[in-house]
Amino acid sequence: MPNRLLKTIATSGLLLLIASSPASAQSNQRAVLDEILKLYKSYDVVLLGEQHDGKLSFEFRMALLRHPRFGSIVQDIVIESANSLYQDLLDDFVLRLKNISAGDLQMVWRNTTMPTGVWDPPIYEEFIRAVRTLNASRRLDKRIRLIAGDPPIDWTKVTSGDQLLKFALQRDETAYTAIENESLAKHRKVLVIYGGAHLVTARVASSPGSTPPTRPTIATYLKMKYPGKTYSIIPLTARYGSVEEFQAVTGIRKTPFLLTLDHSPHASLSAKKFFGFLRDARIGEMMDAILFFGSAPDATVNASPEVENDLDYQNELKRRRDIMSNAVPPNSTLRVVK
Repeated sequence: MPNRLLKTIATSGLLLLIASSPASAQSNQRAVLDEILKLYKSYDVVLLGEQHDGKLSFEFRMALLRHPRFGSIVQDIVIESANSLYQDLLDDFVLRLKNISAGDLQMVWRNTTMPTGVWDPPIYEEFIRAVRTLNASRRLDKRIRLIAGDPPIDWTKVTSGDQLLKFALQRDETAYTAIENESLAKHRKVLVIYGGAHLVTARVASSPGSTPPTRPTIATYLKMKYPGKTYSIIPLTARYGSVEEFQAVTGIRKTPFLLTLDHSPHASLSAKKFFGFLRDARIGEMMDAILFFGSAPDATVNASPEVENDLDYQNELKRRRDIMSNAVPPNSTLRVVK
């Protein structure tokens, strides 16, 4: 009888632990989301790194967007996955809630300077539509504006590498200019969602033998001209960093977790210790915080079969990649920075 009682207690305890784990993770996430929104009391710009086609960072930014207080704090969202040539179309769809055909809307992410189809996974369209859904319940003057950060390239007029490079080399500067003109100049709070390489203030590692990049990142532009107004957060997952090393050094097991680097003993560590795509420089000089997602697998979200089987679009992507291959030297860092 005592053994049976002990077994029952142990089993009940295990079931309780299993049942409480999702609730604990949800509680952790809510705490981190609250922390990020509190940053806007001190900062005008929050840079939130995204891992392209990664499910974890997508789910996190969707949770941030759906936070009950997000819409009353943040007025603008700048995204990497949108061509600024179509800003009016984006405003019509997201701000003015006009009916835009799927064929017209997809030009926003299909026609950026990146000729790789990186924005074809459905998570990027889903985010745009989620902002529109949120706006549908708000007055026009209280709606969130979605700002396209990519240069206004018109692929119907691009036939040479020189034409492509003119736009590709301005990716970070174009995003910075949009943030400055559309958000900071109008005293609006802004969330910037870009690949982490654009949101660190030090150089990004280049291919062996290549010349180190010298062009400023979005974070560098902002922190140089608007010191004290920008806060950068770079995500760390098992897919894009050394999770085991991070846990061994910090002792952090709770996920998600926002590790603030200001006055932290970890700020002097090399960024390369955790992030393979960064250089050997003090991590506290490159970012303000690490958003730690733990060791859970980060699923890759792929393009739909409909996109993969769209022969006209796939042929156009091949044409663009051929132009890029002829434009970019073999060792260029343009092949590395995303």
